[in-house]
Amino acid sequence: MTQANSTPSWTFADQASTYRFWALIIAVLTVSLGATALRSHLTWLSQSSEAFQRGHSSLFVYCWMGGNLVGVLAGLLLTQSKSVRGLFLVPLMAGALSVGVATLGDAYGVGLPYVAFFWGQAAMMALAVVVPSTIAGGTFSRASFGCAFALLSLLQMASNTYAGFGTLMLVNKYGGQSTAIAACAAMFLAAALLAPLRQQPFDTAPRPRHRPLSPIPREGMMVGFIGALPGIALVVFAGVVSTSHMRGSSLLILALIVLTLVVLGVVYSTYWIYRIHGEVASLFPSQELFTPRGALWMYLLVPLGGPVLLLTIGRTLREAAAQTGASVQHSSTWFNVWCAILPPIAMGLIQKRLNEVVNQRTSIDVGGRHTI
Repeated sequence: MTQANSTPSWTFADQASTYRFWALIIAVLTVSLGATALRSHLTWLSQSSEAFQRGHSSLFVYCWMGGNLVGVLAGLLLTQSKSVRGLFLVPLMAGALSVGVATLGDAYGVGLPYVAFFWGQAAMMALAVVVPSTIAGGTFSRASFGCAFALLSLLQMASNTYAGFGTLMLVNKYGGQSTAIAACAAMFLAAALLAPLRQQPFDTAPRPRHRPLSPIPREGMMVGFIGALPGIALVVFAGVVSTSHMRGSSLLILALIVLTLVVLGVVYSTYWIYRIHGEVASLFPSQELFTPRGALWMYLLVPLGGPVLLLTIGRTLREAAAQTGASVQHSSTWFNVWCAILPPIAMGLIQKRLNEVVNQRTSIDVGGRHTI
């Protein structure tokens, strides 16, 4: 039997429903934040210490390039291993060096801070190599790996955007040593997340995980409208404020109305996301689907998590419609476009499609025909 047939295939929903997946993802982010904090600490030292001002640029570049190279090599070696037991040692060593920097500072010269920075870069690059390859090793689906990689990229982009600003605030408010303390916390958090992992995370078959819920009839147009309430309310509020001279109590009342509509739309959309995954699973328990709880966390915590969930549900419902013999009335291309730019429209289309699948299955059951 070939390796391709013997290795279990995980979908993105399978992977994202496990501790292992999120431990790897969050470890990458925290190690990246720790490396950024160590870099900011070196920048602060170069501005506040004469010893660091001499030769700072050349040492910084050498440590940066050397750390990246060592990290890539270490990551390649770790990907060849069948165990990830030692993976947590990489950020653990960076955290230990950061403790030395935080407690000793530059008391013993420039060596320790640069060694810590070197190893922080190595840890960041090692995880950047190991984690995508580990996720890819559990799935043979390009769509599943694409979703996982997109999620990692989005979270890294968000962390990189705010990391520099966050370290600058720490320096301004608590002094330069605070960045070394932040690096300690980030590296040790990553090590703690990775410590429970033993074997390659996705070498075993995924466990059954569906939580089916009975479908509830809803109007697709109403679902889309309520989902769009936050955007509509904010656009109207911005237009009214920019074109009128409302002040005082009138503006406050309008703001409260808008806030109420925004909260209503967000709460309903969150409830709908939770319910729709269980309802679709009751009719078509696909591996591509998240559990209701997993979808809830994905929707609330992950940037662009909503469109990813909608795309997955739409694909699953098209497969369900094909099994029941129902015709597909909506273009999948346009549906994908709505998921990306106007998710409330996609929500309405999904609800309409679910209603059609439920009615089709009901009519088949009433007619006495065998359902698949």
